[in-house]
Amino acid sequence: MSAKSKTMKIGLTVTTVALFALSGCAGEFNAGKGDIKTASETVVAKVDAVVEQVMQSTKSTQAIVGVWLPDGKAYARGYGENVNSSTAIRAAETTSPMMCALVLELAARGELQLDEKISQTLEHESDLENITYAQLCNGTSGIADYRDALREYTAKNPQRPWQINEILAQALANSPLPHAGVNRYLSEADNILIVRAAKIKTAKRTQSLLKDYIYGKIELKDTFYPEIYNSNNELPENSLKPIAYPGGVAEPNCDAEPAQLESVSPAFVPGGASVTTVHDIHSFYTALFGGKFGRAKDFEALNQPASLVNPPRDKDGKETSAVEPVAEGELPHREIVLGATKVGPLRGRAGWLPGTISAAYTDPATGFTMVIALNNSSAGADAADAALLKLAAELVPESQVAVPWSVDAADRALQQKAVCVPAAVEEADEEE
Repeated sequence: MSAKSKTMKIGLTVTTVALFALSGCAGEFNAGKGDIKTASETVVAKVDAVVEQVMQSTKSTQAIVGVWLPDGKAYARGYGENVNSSTAIRAAETTSPMMCALVLELAARGELQLDEKISQTLEHESDLENITYAQLCNGTSGIADYRDALREYTAKNPQRPWQINEILAQALANSPLPHAGVNRYLSEADNILIVRAAKIKTAKRTQSLLKDYIYGKIELKDTFYPEIYNSNNELPENSLKPIAYPGGVAEPNCDAEPAQLESVSPAFVPGGASVTTVHDIHSFYTALFGGKFGRAKDFEALNQPASLVNPPRDKDGKETSAVEPVAEGELPHREIVLGATKVGPLRGRAGWLPGTISAAYTDPATGFTMVIALNNSSAGADAADAALLKLAAELVPESQVAVPWSVDAADRALQQKAVCVPAAVEEADEEE
C-alpha cells in the first residue's frame, strides 16, 4: 500500500476520529443483550490482542467481537467509543446463509422441493434451465458472482441502490461458469435467486419471509431486514459508524483520512442485508449448523461440504488431475456448505459493505463460535475472516477445536490484508 498514509494508532478503548452519529431507526431493534465476560483472563487477553491487531491493520476505529466457548463461557464486547456487543451492524454476506436456511424452511412447509427447478417459478428469467434449489445452496448452479465486477462502483458510491435486475444481468452475462453442475462456486447471485423465487412462491416480501421463517423461529430479536431501496438507508442510533478510505477497495487513497459514510445502501448484497448483532449472528450459525431449520433429511442433503478449489477437468467434466494439497500448518482449501464456507472444522462467512466488514465461524461439534465486525471496510472482508482464523488458532486448547493451521499461517494472511501500511513497515515485513 502507499507509503504516504498517515498512521493512526488505534487503542482498545480510545477512538481518535470523531464519527458522525446516524439518527433515526430503520427497523425494530431492541439491543437487549449486553457485554459478556465469563471467559478466563487468558482467553480475554488473546481475543483483545487479535482485535487490536485487526483494528490497526484495517484502520478501524470501532469493532465488536463475540466468542462463545464449549464450556458455556463467553467474551463479547465492543472496542472504541460508544460501542458494545449489542451495537447494530450491517452483516452483509455474513448473514447470506440465511437464504439457504429459508430454502430448508420452505421445503419443510411444502412450498418447494430441493430438486425442483427454479425456472418453474422464475419463468421470465433466462438461462436458469435445470438449476435446482439444492444447487443454489451447494454451489453447483454455475451462476457467476457479480461482486468483484461491481464492488469498486459500490465502494465509490455507497448510497447507490442497486436494482436486482442490474445485479442479475451482470451475473448472467458471465454464466454459466465452467462445468456447471459439478464444479463448486460461491456466488452471491445464488442467494438473490433464492429470495426472488421465495417471494413469488409465498407472495411475501423479503422482510416478512425472514421475520416469519428465520428471525422468529430462533428468536433473533435484534435483527431486521431493512428497506434496501430507502434513500435514507439509516441504521439505528446504536450502530457501528461506517468509515472507509476514498478510492475504493482495490486502490484506497491513503493520503486522505478515512471518510465518514453518512448513508450506505445494503442493496449490493440483498441476500445479506440484515441489520443484526454479534449475539444474533452467533445464534443463527449455531442454529443453522445444528439442524434447527427445516427437516432432518433436507438438512443432511445440503450439509455436505465440497471443495471450492475445483480440479482440472476435460470437456466431459471428468477430472484430469487432483488438486494439490496445502502444506502442513497452512490454511486449508475452503469448501462450500449451505451457502457458507468451511475452513477446517469451522463453518461461516465473511461480509463487506461500504463502512463495515464482518465474519463469523462456528464448530458444530463443540458449539465454539466467533463473530467479529469492524467499521472500516477498505481492507475488505478477508481481513475480518483472517482475524477469526488467527483467533481460532490462538484459542487452542480453550476452544476444544484443533484447527489444522498454525497461528503464523493465519497471521500472515491477516498481515497481507492490511490497508495503507507505511513503507517502513512493509520493508521490515519483507526482510523478515
